[in-house]
Amino acid sequence: MSITNTFGEVSAKMSDNNTPMRVYGSKDLEAMLQVKPSTLRRYCKELEEAGYRFSKNERQQRGFFDSDVANLRHFISLVREGGLAYEEAAKIVVSRDSGSALAVSANEKTAVSDAKDKLITRQEMQELERKIEGLALMIQSGFEKLNQRMDEQDRRERQSLDTQSNRDIALKEALKEIAETKKQLAANSEQSRGVWFWLHSLLSKK
Repeated sequence: MSITNTFGEVSAKMSDNNTPMRVYGSKDLEAMLQVKPSTLRRYCKELEEAGYRFSKNERQQRGFFDSDVANLRHFISLVREGGLAYEEAAKIVVSRDSGSALAVSANEKTAVSDAKDKLITRQEMQELERKIEGLALMIQSGFEKLNQRMDEQDRRERQSLDTQSNRDIALKEALKEIAETKKQLAANSEQSRGVWFWLHSLLSKK
């Protein structure tokens, strides 16, 4: 026995009581789960990579049975409410689907518990943000102090160079004055000798 459905194909899958099982198309699932087409494709891909198998037609379009819908709802719940990563949630769904659909495995409980332990609370996040902000202020203050010290050191070095330059100029001026004085003294001494020689010659003639 077979039925035609929104999947666009004829389904011959039968339930345990030998009655046809309804199959849904992607658009049906998007409406039922309230997700976008791209989101549904990503969910299905994550499940398939973990080993889950969806029914497909010859055009590789997925068909979804009630069990698939339940498993997708479970996957979404693990991701949104349990805080699990897609890969972890997919593994749990595949593990549950291959075993009992009624019992939650110990692995699922452990995974959900571990995920909750890893979640950072809003208060912890705010505290972390305050610490980061305080550290940033400390770093900024340190850079400002370092710049001030470098500016002060540069100022002192410039002042020292200016002082040394002034001393060099003063020394050169003093040496120049000494040289001029020596020249003047030498000239005066030569002139004095000439006068003395003239007077001596004059007195000798008398």
